[in-house]
Amino acid sequence: MNHRLIPCLCALVALAILAPLSDARADNCNLRFDNVSDPTFDGSGGRGYDPFARSNGLTAVDFTIRNKKKSSCAFFVTVSTGQAGSYNRVASNGGATIRYNIYGGPSAGDLPLHDISDATRTTVLSGFLDGKETISLRYYLDVPALQIVAQGNYTDTVEFGLYSGSQNEFEREDDENVRITVPVIPVIDVEIAAGGVRLPLEGASVVLDFGNLQPRASRDFNLYVRGNAPYRVEIESENRGVLRLDAFATDHNTIPYELSIDGGRRSLNQPIMLSYGTLISGARDHRGRITIGDFDTVLRGTYSDVLTISVTAN
Repeated sequence: MNHRLIPCLCALVALAILAPLSDARADNCNLRFDNVSDPTFDGSGGRGYDPFARSNGLTAVDFTIRNKKKSSCAFFVTVSTGQAGSYNRVASNGGATIRYNIYGGPSAGDLPLHDISDATRTTVLSGFLDGKETISLRYYLDVPALQIVAQGNYTDTVEFGLYSGSQNEFEREDDENVRITVPVIPVIDVEIAAGGVRLPLEGASVVLDFGNLQPRASRDFNLYVRGNAPYRVEIESENRGVLRLDAFATDHNTIPYELSIDGGRRSLNQPIMLSYGTLISGARDHRGRITIGDFDTVLRGTYSDVLTISVTAN
C-alpha cells in the first residue's frame, strides 16, 4: 500500500511548490502593449517596395509597453511566424507572395524575432520596467531586394506576445495581432538600342543615320522593357511622319518614311499609343523599324525628324 501512495504524495508536493511561483509573477507584473500599430514597409524612397532596386532599406517601427503596477518587472516580446509557418516570413496578395522579415535590430547579423516556442535571448525584444513605467521599443521590417513581383499591397498578420520574466520562467501578460503591409510599387525599366548603342530610355538621345538616303532603306531600333505592371508605349513624330530639310514644307524638302513596331505598320500622323500587359520576369523586346519611302527630286541637304518615345506604367 505504501508504494502506491508515493506517486500521489509527489504530485501534491509539486503542486504546492509551483502555485506560489505563478502567483508571485502575477502579483509583480501587470504589463500591457501601448500604441501598437499596423505598420507599412516604406522602402528607401518612402513609396514602398521597388522590385528593381538593389536595396530598399529597413523600416523602423516603434511601440510602447507600460507596467500598470508599482513593482519592477523584467519582460520580453515575441513575434509569431504568420502565414508562412516559419521564420522565412511572407506577405501575400492573392496567390502571389513576397518574402519579408521582422528583426529586433538594424544589423545584418541580427536574427528574426521568434515566437515563444522557439524564443532565445537573441530572438526576442527584452528589457526591464520599473513600477508604473512606460518604455518605447523598436523593431525593423526588411524586404529582400530584387523580388520581381506584381504591383499591389502584400499583407501578413503576426501575433506579438508580451511576457514577464525570462525565457526559462515566464508569464504571458498581453498580445496583439499586427497586420504587416508591403506595398509593391509599379515600376517599368526600359532601355533603347539604336545606332550601335544601348542606353536607359529616360533622358537618352540616339541617332539613326541613313547616310546618303535611298528609297526603301531601313534602320532598326529596339525597346527592351521589363516591369511588374501593365504599361503603355507612346511615340510622337515632330514632323508627323516625314523627314524635313527645314521648317518650310514644300514638295522638294520633305521625304516620307514608315514606322513599324513588332512587325505592325503605324501611322505617325498623330501620336501612337500602344498598351501591354504585366511583365513579371525577363524583358519584352519591342522591335522598331524606320523605312524610307519613295521620293523623286528633292533639295540637297540633311533631312531629319525627331521621334519622342515614352514608356510608362499604367
